[in-house]
Amino acid sequence: MSPAFSGSFTAVPVVLSTRLLHYRRDLFAQHQLPLPHTWEDVLQLAEWNAANNVTEYGFCFDSSTGG
Repeated sequence: MSPAFSGSFTAVPVVLSTRLLHYRRDLFAQHQLPLPHTWEDVLQLAEWNAANNVTEYGFCFDSSTGG
């Protein structure tokens, strides 16, 4: 089967996925940290967690895929 239709190449996505970042506001408030708004914020917060030996998970990614 060719991906060409009426002289044009076409494609249909077979997997749809939206990535979400979940975080616990209570942990951010407990440690008096700002909520993340950018990926740079997430990186800085992860570095802060590591430097301060924080063992609670403050955020996670939804790894499910659609389709």
